[in-house]
Amino acid sequence: MGQSMGQSVNAAGSRFGFHSAYDLLDEFIGNGHEFEQISLLATPLNMLVDHHQVCLKHRPASCCAVNLGPSWNGFLVFEFGSFGLATDMEQVDPTLFGARRLESHQCTAHPDDVKRALSEIQQLQYHVLTWNCQHFARHMLDRLGNRPISVPQQAFDERSDLDLGITVDDRRRLKLRGVF
Repeated sequence: MGQSMGQSVNAAGSRFGFHSAYDLLDEFIGNGHEFEQISLLATPLNMLVDHHQVCLKHRPASCCAVNLGPSWNGFLVFEFGSFGLATDMEQVDPTLFGARRLESHQCTAHPDDVKRALSEIQQLQYHVLTWNCQHFARHMLDRLGNRPISVPQQAFDERSDLDLGITVDDRRRLKLRGVF
């Protein structure tokens, strides 16, 4: 599973590798799915470090004119790490299960645009300092995001660092230095 170029699917349904992501995006094209929002998500790895992911909210193209409710929406989650690229399809917003939404933008990208953004970085190998989940997430957000959607400051402050003696101001200073 650790190959970024290979293809595999684990028991939970995650697809691994760029080619698996391309195949899934081809299915989106064939089924007429469109994207409407891209979000940068963070999930805690431990008390100090978050793992960043990209979440694309999608819907069938036939739902454009009429709001058929959230059951018609889905969430395509991309994550990048030492394991390579993983892609998951979720029916429920990942923020309901512990992920924090750090930033959201409107997204009118076509699945081909997503494939193009992935192909731009396909040759890059994971490196904890020079090409990690944060770099990957920022690349995707920069390529696919349109107008920002406001995210309340509370989203940044939800996880308490009081157990470590780290204040919110300390955390922001550490983020600016690239520690978090």
